[in-house]
Amino acid sequence: MKNIWIYALQLLFLAVLLTAAVGCAIAEKREHERPSRLPAGQPLRMIAATDMHYLAKSLNDGGSAFQSFVENGDGKQLLYSDELMQALEYQVSLRRADIVLFSGDLTNNGEHQSHKDLEKRLRDLDNTGARVYVVPGNHDILNPWARRFKEGSQYKTDSITPEQFRMIYADYGYNEAISVDKSTLSYLAAPSDEVWLLMLDTARYKRNEEINYPQLDGGLSPSTLKWIERCGQLAADNGAKLIAVMHHNLLVHSAMLSEGFTLNNSAEATEVFRKAGIQVVLSGHSHQQSIVIDRQVAQQPVYDISEEALAAYPHLFGVLDYTPADHTFHYKAYPLDVEGWAKYAAVKDPQLQEFTHYEEERTLKMARAKYYKRLSSSPILESLSPEELTIMAEFIGRVNRVTMAGRDSSAMDQLKSLKGYQLWSQAPEGAPFKSYIMRAAAATANPEGELTNLELTVVQP
Repeated sequence: MKNIWIYALQLLFLAVLLTAAVGCAIAEKREHERPSRLPAGQPLRMIAATDMHYLAKSLNDGGSAFQSFVENGDGKQLLYSDELMQALEYQVSLRRADIVLFSGDLTNNGEHQSHKDLEKRLRDLDNTGARVYVVPGNHDILNPWARRFKEGSQYKTDSITPEQFRMIYADYGYNEAISVDKSTLSYLAAPSDEVWLLMLDTARYKRNEEINYPQLDGGLSPSTLKWIERCGQLAADNGAKLIAVMHHNLLVHSAMLSEGFTLNNSAEATEVFRKAGIQVVLSGHSHQQSIVIDRQVAQQPVYDISEEALAAYPHLFGVLDYTPADHTFHYKAYPLDVEGWAKYAAVKDPQLQEFTHYEEERTLKMARAKYYKRLSSSPILESLSPEELTIMAEFIGRVNRVTMAGRDSSAMDQLKSLKGYQLWSQAPEGAPFKSYIMRAAAATANPEGELTNLELTVVQP
């Protein structure tokens, strides 16, 4: 009998310990819980980024196959995917952001491991106190191009399904959605009493495996447009401002990057957005920093802010502030301060310590190599020396940087003083890239005058 009582006391003691442990765990969890919705009258700061093209470190050994993939690409910085996300987290903390928005192409080519590793980085962002919201891009789901790199070869690796996307990113928008679109991964979130988020899945990925490549173009189906109208009415009934976040551009930002980058049904979608009371749209996909305004209805302009890819130099992100006193949204783009983060985190890698210089040199080197091949093989330019062709090839890289990073006409004017511009001006008509160079060089300042592609103020009615 004595042994039974001892055994009973031991069980009771263990139960008390377990109860205390659970209580501590709940208390610890509650310390990190946030109110379900930020109250009215409170300013709201949102940090927006797009096209991170995150590549898991375990999928890349830095070998010749990976180097070749990067050098033949479009300038994305894939070696330091993880470090760029850490630098963004540093900015989120410094700027005390309430919300972080990601508008698609979260991963390089939809690799399952990249999604899993990126989710860990988003968890770190969430731990800063900011709420994180994501939508997919055309690279993220059912991507047949998902690859890992080892030495001199590429190997196929797992991509993910739409269901897996929703599961992996459940804590970054989907679990708190107040409405979801039945046919896509779009959802409506209400992080604030005054500002709601319409997170739109504009990618077309259902036929990717059949056609063996990720579909470039995107759109919004009739059923999704009707759902957007209902979301707009719901927001209006609750006195909330509604902003949209999506991967494809709503409006045309460039004649050279229109087809496949602007929504297939852009005009129809714009009118639905206007009817839903949406004035501010954040998009990505085209890797260009650009602000375009649709003024078909003067009293209800729609602003499409296309953000430059976080993965590409100069690695811009946006800060969107909402001021409740005058119902104003103010947007401004900033280059990611990787050097500042590297110093803060005591990173020893010299390329990260001098990241701006490293990236500038890397992108120009890639441009020289990539475009020289095309220029040197053109019969139209056979009279030019290798040195002249090299200068012209590098100049294309400089023009790309100015064009895609949203610089105003003064930056392009500075390029016109370089020898590369003189060589292109004298190059015969029909030379590869000449029409692009001349059109870019002739670009004028934003006709809105007070606006640039890096900054915007919107006063909502």
